[in-house]
Amino acid sequence: WDCGIDLGTANARMALAGGGILLDEPARLALSDGDATLYAGENAWRLLGREPRGLRVESPLRDGMPESEMLLTRSFQWLFRRGELLRRRKNAVLVSCSPAARPAYREALMVSALDAGATDVALVRSDAACALGSGVDLMGPQATFLVDVGAGKMTATLFSLGREVAFGSLPYGMDRI
Repeated sequence: WDCGIDLGTANARMALAGGGILLDEPARLALSDGDATLYAGENAWRLLGREPRGLRVESPLRDGMPESEMLLTRSFQWLFRRGELLRRRKNAVLVSCSPAARPAYREALMVSALDAGATDVALVRSDAACALGSGVDLMGPQATFLVDVGAGKMTATLFSLGREVAFGSLPYGMDRI
């Protein structure tokens, strides 16, 4: 995979293969009335609550669910431009997804990434990605309990021998709490 993306309710993160973390910014887009993307990330977040006439600031996800496929596609386009992935011929992208996500949401993530310029897209469980990123060995015989507290959703998963033993999810996160 060329890059990994975690598009969350509050933040968007992207890491390139062999290059480490490239981006960790607020997941916000500043759009004009004609839906043209004017700003993204930190620049859009600074406008939140101070939008001039004809401009609105939106997040691609609310409570962990997509607002629209257009916003998802625009977010992936922004991320690909920042990572200079659009200049490459092949862009294999690994996108994190909540283990509680419904099939329609999974499909929307994949289609939006492909529409934005990815040549290949795969989804990875966000809790497993969190564990691997922090150095936790999920394949061991011991049980590993992971709690993922996000702005849009909260999940708790018990792993052992590389498999999910138990799983629980709340349909809201820290934004509502």
